[in-house]
Amino acid sequence: MQLEIYKEPLQFEASASEKKLNAFKQFHTKYASDWIRLDYLNEAFISDVKKTAEYIRKSFDALVVIGIGGSFIGAKAFIDALGNDFPIYFTGNNLDGECLINLINELKDKRYAINVISKSGTTMETKLVFEIFLNDMMKKGLDIKNSVIVTSSETSELANFALLHKMKTFIIPEDIGGRYSVFTAVGLLPMAASGLDIEKVIMGIKSAKEEYFESDGTINTALDYAYYRHLAGKTYALEFISVYEERLASFTEWIKQLLCESLAKDGKGLIVSNLKYTQDLHSMGQLLQEGRRNIIETHLFSEAKKTQDEAIMNINKINEIAFKATVKAHHMGGVPSCVIKLKTISEESLAKLSIFYMASCVYNAVMDEVEPYGQPGVEVYKEKIRNILEE
Repeated sequence: MQLEIYKEPLQFEASASEKKLNAFKQFHTKYASDWIRLDYLNEAFISDVKKTAEYIRKSFDALVVIGIGGSFIGAKAFIDALGNDFPIYFTGNNLDGECLINLINELKDKRYAINVISKSGTTMETKLVFEIFLNDMMKKGLDIKNSVIVTSSETSELANFALLHKMKTFIIPEDIGGRYSVFTAVGLLPMAASGLDIEKVIMGIKSAKEEYFESDGTINTALDYAYYRHLAGKTYALEFISVYEERLASFTEWIKQLLCESLAKDGKGLIVSNLKYTQDLHSMGQLLQEGRRNIIETHLFSEAKKTQDEAIMNINKINEIAFKATVKAHHMGGVPSCVIKLKTISEESLAKLSIFYMASCVYNAVMDEVEPYGQPGVEVYKEKIRNILEE
């Protein structure tokens, strides 16, 4: 993975090295977490995930993953980017009744398993949708004990439900929050069930750990990106994460949640949104070129797969030219830019990119002096819903 920063008109401060070193130290002390230590990624855990995924693939026609936020978007990002040879349906991430009806109708003649995911075990959307699918299962006469896999914290209401019904359960480590949980069973089980190679995912994690956790700043691109965003956040309001491959669109949704929930506190934090190019060049391109100058942009681009199809080769070549031209045009228009280039889109490269973003996010939080692991603002709408329901 390659990072290029076109920072102008931003001017890096003389204290940049000191801030990076401080962020690195606090990352390993104050903000050390299981997602950083990764001790839980042992052989027994990986074997359990793979065996459960194989059971799902052999015993069912599809897997329904019920969860919202970090409980689904990481797995979906990987599966959308890399494809799947076993049907995976994601639900519970909205309250659209018509959408649920359509999905239940689509599954009418299928024998499906459920993976319900909620660390707290009380997430409103997840609970409501899980109840609907449990009822559908029971109407079909399916054995819920052997058809439902629960992923939650050890003492949650959901874990207790699983214990009562003797369901297969994966425990989310206590100090790993939803948006940092993609490499727990939260993400790895749906990935494995879809047909992705989670051993290659683990290889990417280990490679990224060496590069982004163990280098104190001289060649640590996660720290460089964190400092760039920290500095930009003092002057600019909005960051677009722009992709040139349709299959990376869900990945930018994962990035959006990670950065906004971790950094948007105390009146700080860039607004993060995502764009798909070249589609959005015909809508948002005008804004980036000549609109208000409160925007920075991160371009995420991957080299195209080799192909013998001459027409596709030509399309890929033009897409790369469009990428290079867009970076130049927007930077000339006064938009500070970063370019993240992948050699390929694979389990390993996406795992490495995910760790890059999670590490950079925590480094960024230290520099901004905000707490990266909480999300108190998210609780406000939940409280208002409870209040209205009690009226």
